[in-house]
Amino acid sequence: MLLAAACLLVAYMIRFDVSLSGLESVRASKGFQPYAHLMVFAPFIRAFTYNLFGIYDTRRRGSRSPDDTFGLFKAITLGTGIIIVVTFSYRGVFEFREYSYSRYVLFLDWLLNLFTVTGVHALVRTFRDELKRRGVGLRRIAIQGTGETGRALMEEMERFPEVGYSVAGYIENGTGNSTITVSNRGLERLGGTENILDAINRYRLDEIVLTNPGGLGDKLMEFVEECDKLGVVVKMVPDLYGILFHGKALEELAGLPVIQINEIAIVGFSRILKRAEDVIISAITLILASPLLALAALLIKFDSPGPVLFKQDRVGRNGRVFTLYKFRSMFKDAERVRPQLESLNVADGPLFKMKNDPRITRVGKIIRKTSLDELPQLFNVLKGEMSLVGPRPLPTSDLTKYGQWGDRRFSATPGLTGLWQVNRTVHTSEEMLKWDIYYVENWSPWLDFKILLKTIRVVLTGKGAY
Repeated sequence: MLLAAACLLVAYMIRFDVSLSGLESVRASKGFQPYAHLMVFAPFIRAFTYNLFGIYDTRRRGSRSPDDTFGLFKAITLGTGIIIVVTFSYRGVFEFREYSYSRYVLFLDWLLNLFTVTGVHALVRTFRDELKRRGVGLRRIAIQGTGETGRALMEEMERFPEVGYSVAGYIENGTGNSTITVSNRGLERLGGTENILDAINRYRLDEIVLTNPGGLGDKLMEFVEECDKLGVVVKMVPDLYGILFHGKALEELAGLPVIQINEIAIVGFSRILKRAEDVIISAITLILASPLLALAALLIKFDSPGPVLFKQDRVGRNGRVFTLYKFRSMFKDAERVRPQLESLNVADGPLFKMKNDPRITRVGKIIRKTSLDELPQLFNVLKGEMSLVGPRPLPTSDLTKYGQWGDRRFSATPGLTGLWQVNRTVHTSEEMLKWDIYYVENWSPWLDFKILLKTIRVVLTGKGAY
């Protein structure tokens, strides 16, 4: 609120060329009085819009700078819109008054709020993350289940303490004490679900995450009620069925509550809007990045023999096959060597990921780390074979490896980037499938915009690229 008042004051001083020394004399002037009133009113508007967009929501944990920045942008813009309406009303809605607020002041106020508030939030977030890395203010959490999902969650929380949690151990039915090793740290069994109250009291738990809710059977609601008694938050990692049901509204059918499962979000006008977004952004990006594309092509040509572009048949929307373009990052005919390297694959299912792949060239390491090898796919986007955001296109050889769930992800146009690419933690086919199905079911222009912002961050940090 102090920043809101200060930004409006600075905007006034810039517009009317008022120095700090001359502010005292201006303060009593007739022209400044309406702005003084606005400086009292504006902070409350700003606080209201920040709260409206969840900026003060304590559940927004961890470093989510793209989401936070976009939320601030919307909150600040809406606040400025409300202030403009108020100033217009002050001028006179039904009759004209002599006084009018400067539009330039209101524009400067919007710009200053955007930069200062975003900057302050970034500093606070950095300070908070550093405290969490040092173990200050962490919430103690227990993971129910030690399957693949449970272990993956434990590993990520151990690797990234800035998300705000400290893993106390795991919950699993059984007898005796046992310890599992996660990220070179031993995590002990805190107890079973049948005596969860004892575990909560003994280990001072704040939250419990269910990664195997099916293991609780009909005791699930009883388990949640027990946790409620001590104010412990219970969260659940959904399986593929849970992803489908997420956000679905109940409808009535013959007096019974039902959920429509197979709603397709990207149809009709939504598809037209998404296509317009693809054409405009990809065309502008290709024009701006053309010098970089030319430089990458020259380096690839001089670094190793073979074509500049790597072309491969991929599966597009509704199973249609198209030719995908990438900058060649491997030696010529590298695909023929892949069967010999399958044992070194760090991913599961049809995915193939390998660290220190011997097939990658010197230039290939650079363009892969910076994701420049993906830029030629913008031509696929312009041709309509791909979209900027969507499930990643898979090779034709992998078409049958996902079964019926895979058909669901192929109902959308494949994308240059997607939810899995910007949120991935471990390289599992089930994880990718969950993110892709969630995207297909919940598409919106805002979701695309947030994914593109997160993609920029992932590219700049080189996270997960090798």
